[in-house]
This record gives sequence, structure tokens and C-alpha cells, in this order.
Amino acid sequence: MEKREQLGGLDYCKIVAALLVVMIHTSPLSSINSNADFILTRIIARVAVPFFFMVTGYFVLPQYLFQQSKDFQSLHRFMKKTSLLYIVAILIYLPINIYAGQFTGIRVLDLLRMLIFDGTFYHLWYLPASLLGVYVICRIGSKLSLKAWMCISIILYMIGLFGDSYYGVIAENEILRMVYNVMFSIFSYTRNGLFYAPIFLVMGVGMQQIRKPGKKNLILAGLIVSTGLMIAEGMTLHHFGLQRHDSMYLALLPCMFFLFQLMLSIKKAPKKSLRIISTWIYIIHPIMIIVVRGAAKVLHLEALLIDNSLLHYIAVCIASGCFAILLEWFMTRKKEKVIL
Repeated sequence: MEKREQLGGLDYCKIVAALLVVMIHTSPLSSINSNADFILTRIIARVAVPFFFMVTGYFVLPQYLFQQSKDFQSLHRFMKKTSLLYIVAILIYLPINIYAGQFTGIRVLDLLRMLIFDGTFYHLWYLPASLLGVYVICRIGSKLSLKAWMCISIILYMIGLFGDSYYGVIAENEILRMVYNVMFSIFSYTRNGLFYAPIFLVMGVGMQQIRKPGKKNLILAGLIVSTGLMIAEGMTLHHFGLQRHDSMYLALLPCMFFLFQLMLSIKKAPKKSLRIISTWIYIIHPIMIIVVRGAAKVLHLEALLIDNSLLHYIAVCIASGCFAILLEWFMTRKKEKVIL
């Protein structure tokens, strides 16, 4: 396996991916042009979370699928680290959940749905999806080939697709609609650890098998074409009102293949620990949205920091980035003191 420091492109792209997630939740072009904002936030920015999954698949899973390693320390370390991060994130947002009344009269089944599938806050679904996806793949991964897992994950993705961007295609069929309604009583969206995460985790694993990536010009051309197809697909589905949600597209699969290949070609290592910074931007940016909006009202800058969607996005990114850098610095210093 390539050394982490030789794959700086993945770390750089994780920062961009984190900022794209912020973009999804702030709609930076909404006050300028609604169609442009939809293309940017509901189509192009949808590459962000799949990229996170592919990085996990690339680094965590290959030894258990290909080498059938019986040393599960690395896997246990990932599960423990991600679970701890999820618990911390839940605690961070618990006061907001309580203030918003989201736990008022909640049933045990509803709480389990939130913890296992939906996340306790709107962006936290990614963490249980990572845990569930990795667990499912590793549980039966050694019994199947990569091709078999790719076929299974594609089937799961297709099932999820018709509960997401293509829901309108099956909504008129009474039997299929009933089946999906039962599914939605278990989880709110099909972009979860069962239907969404496996394909990108497996694609990340598959990237380990590509020893000689294609020429950069061809990879870039493939990325441009697949992105164009995804934009056309998303706008068509949006135009005909077929989407229940907008996380899953057919063209997203080739788009992620070429994007990841392109990032693997960038070897220069970053100077700072961008992995930690990007993770904390992802975790804390909803709080920064609240902070920016609150500060704008106190300072009477609503026209600049709220009504102007682009400036609002920039302010949230700056606040999230500064907090994440400060936290990374604190964690690094603490680690150094422990070593000393």
C-alpha cells in the first residue's frame, strides 16, 4: 500500500469535499440564481460524501478483502475512532436537539433510527453510514470476490436510487411505493450505510488494484464528461419533479471513479494535517451557520451575512476553518505533551 504521505491529493480533496458539504447546507448561489445554485449544491457538490467513503475504503478495507487478514486491529481502530467521533458529535449537538424539541415524545424506535441510519443531526448520518457500511462489507467480505461485492453494491445502490433521485419513477406503482414506504418507516432516506455507502467503499477498495492509473489527460476528460452527464441527469430529474431527495445519481459512479483517479495522481503532501481539519469542518459547520446568523443579527449585518447567500457561505467557511485549525493545533500540542 502506498504511504499516506505520498497521497497528498486525497487530503487536499478532503478539504474541498468538506467545503462542498458546507455549500450543500448554505446554498451560496440561492440569492443569485436558483438554477445555478441547484447545479452547484444539489448535483456537483454531491461528490463530497462519496469521496469520504472512497478514502475509507481505500485505506481501511483492502487487507480484509484481498489479503483476508486475520489481524483486525486496524479495523477495530477505525470502528472505535469513528464511533467515538460520532458520540462526541452527538453530544455537541444534543443541546440544539433539545432546544429544537427534536427529542420531545420520541419513541425508542425513532431514537434507534436516528442513531443507526439518520444521524441525530442533519449532517451526522455520514458517521453511522460509515460504521454500518464497513461492518457489512467486512462481515462477509472475505467470502466474496471484489467483482461479487461490486455487483452486490451496485444492486444496493440501484435500490437506493429509486428511493432517492428516481423515486418518481416508481411512485406510481402501488406495490413498489408500499415497499419503499415500509423502508422509509425504518430510515428516512436510502442514502445510508446499506444502500449508499457500500458502492463507494468498494470502489475505494478497487482503486488499490489499479496499479497504473491512466493518463492524466484521459482521466480529466472522463471527469469532465461524467460531470456533464451528472448535471444533465440531475437537471432532467429536477425538471420532471422525480426526486424525493438528490444525493444519488447514476452518473455519480463514473464521476467518482475519475475524480479519485485524478486525486491519486497528486503526490505532494500537505504541510498540515488536513485530514483532521476537514473532519472538524464537517462536524462543526452547522454550529457555525447558527453562529454566523446570530452574529449577523446582533451586528445588524443581516443584509451582508444572511441575505447575501455567497457571503453567508464564505463567512461560515472561514468560521468553520478557523475553529478546525485551532482544534487541530490544540490536539497536536496535546499529543506532543503526552509523547514528551
